[in-house]
Amino acid sequence: TDRACKFLDAHHNAPFFLYLAYNAPHYARVGVWEAPDEYLKRFHAEGKTKGRGVYAAMVSCLDDGIGKVLAQLHDLNLDDDTLVIFTSDNGGEGAASNAPFRGGKHQFTEGGVRIAQIWRLPGVLKTGITCNDPVHVVDLTPTSLSFADIKPPANLKFDGINLWQDVVAGTPI
Repeated sequence: TDRACKFLDAHHNAPFFLYLAYNAPHYARVGVWEAPDEYLKRFHAEGKTKGRGVYAAMVSCLDDGIGKVLAQLHDLNLDDDTLVIFTSDNGGEGAASNAPFRGGKHQFTEGGVRIAQIWRLPGVLKTGITCNDPVHVVDLTPTSLSFADIKPPANLKFDGINLWQDVVAGTPI
């Protein structure tokens, strides 16, 4: 989060691309992927290496970090010019809940592959739109290029599709 905010400070006067991949809330591993002590205390998970409290601490820390980045975009007057996409790579495991779907991480059931994806661009994207059509992470490259009005070389083929016009229109894909 801190490095992302420093990047935004340094690059806010020109077009930029920031890919911010958090490790949390994967699984707790002491000394590697664990929530800071203040978060573990908040969720009564001090000294624990797994469970709902540790998971909640990791998610809360992630949420606060994303909030700081969004606040930085706002402070730099970049809200209306910056497409923010929040996504995951797979369903949760262990203490996470993938309900109402069956299965989770490392499985090809709905709970393992269906994840939330949130797109944010105030003033451009409609709020409250839900898309139930399949969207895959491979769609993000052609969609992001279209958003940035960048034309890739004609011979460059993508596995994904450009969703930008459908997303802006708020229509099913």
